This record gives sequence, structure tokens and C-alpha cells, in this order.
Amino acid sequence: MKGRIPKPDEIKKLQGTFRNDRKRENVPESTRLISPGEPPDFFDADEKREFEFITRSLVRMNVLQDIDLNIVMAYCIEAASYFKIMKFLKENGNTYQSNGIDKPRPEVIIARNNLDRMLMIGAKLGFSPADRQRLTIENKIMPEDDPMAKYLP
Repeated sequence: MKGRIPKPDEIKKLQGTFRNDRKRENVPESTRLISPGEPPDFFDADEKREFEFITRSLVRMNVLQDIDLNIVMAYCIEAASYFKIMKFLKENGNTYQSNGIDKPRPEVIIARNNLDRMLMIGAKLGFSPADRQRLTIENKIMPEDDPMAKYLP
């Protein structure tokens, strides 16, 4: 298939550009999630924390669907790895000495690759500020007992 990736009708509706005469036919449907659910058992604590944060945000925006969970899990794995490596680099520096010569740590490249994959996956899920600006999503009132409420304006 050549050309642009077609924009889903749901996104067009959120952006206010949907037209019935351009509606795509025979598009597979997926289930919109109203609760983020539990993170996978094989996730470590950092990955679970990222999963809970991301899924809660996507559910609040009313955009998380069941089919997105594998992409969200991949994002969480990359993000947790990136933050662990960044913590290591902050403590140990970006270089090390070998035979009196400063060399870049391999972790720098791994972190850069993690960040690249985070940005790529995040763009698919609408995590970038540019993607969010294009969406006009009705804000929901969050319950006061939600632990994430303190981070919102």
C-alpha cells in the first residue's frame, strides 16, 4: 500500500473534520476501555507505574481501546528502561575511562534508542503535544480520590 496512512474516523470526529460522505466502510471495531485494568504480571515496579499512569491518562481522555494495550505495554517497557538508564548515567556520568581515554558509555546509546522508540510509539498513541492539540476531547471531571488528580491543572 502506498500513500498516507488513513486517519481513523474516530480521530476525524474528535478533530471536527468528519464527513459522512468520506466515511470509511468495513472498518474493524475495537472495544473502548472504561478502566485501565491491571498491568501485566511480568512488569517490574517501574513498568507497572508507567502502565498505570499512561492507561489512566488515556482512559480519562476516552481514547484507550483494548487493541491498544500491547502498544501501551511496549511503550511502558521502553519508558521504564529509559528512566533507569538515565538515573544510572546521572550517578555515573556519560563517559568512562579506558586506558586513560574517555569513552562514551554504551548506556548512552541504549537510552537514545529507548527514547527514539518511546517517541515513535507515543506518536502512534497521540502522546506528542502536536497530536494532542489536534484533538478536541471533552474533559471529564475526575474523582477527587484519584491519585493522579494532583498532577492536573
